[in-house]
Amino acid sequence: MAEIRFRAATGHSILEEIIAERRNRAETLIRRSNLKAVGIAAQCGYAAWSSIHRLLHARQAGKP
Repeated sequence: MAEIRFRAATGHSILEEIIAERRNRAETLIRRSNLKAVGIAAQCGYAAWSSIHRLLHARQAGKP
């Protein structure tokens, strides 16, 4: 029920919102911190930098 209400209110799923927030957090950390790639991944809830790399690359390619 929460998913249906969230989608009606925002136009996208809860998972899409979580992914967007993680991506925004990663971009902020890349620009403003001295953390290494592994630290940024951990701060964003990912086990490896490769997950963030894929996420950021998809954004550059115009994918959501």
